[in-house]
Amino acid sequence: MISPQLAHPEHIQDFMMEISTECDFPRTEHGKSYHSDAVPSHPIYLESDVSIFLNQLAQQQKVDVQDLVNDLLRKDIQSIQGVQ
Repeated sequence: MISPQLAHPEHIQDFMMEISTECDFPRTEHGKSYHSDAVPSHPIYLESDVSIFLNQLAQQQKVDVQDLVNDLLRKDIQSIQGVQ
């Protein structure tokens, strides 16, 4: 984490220049990890009441919260598409 004193853009630029001169990756290939078909993942921040409810429901159903949320969203998507 960058300290508040170093968070000034001027200091960040100096820091990045220092890293770029220190780090040498001679055997790397530019763009090798790029995948044109990759789908970006979006973090979602839940309000506390929603998070508590989903955690309790997931525990009751003995499933991961992520799986529960994906299932609930898929059902909502199907409902929305059925209306259109």
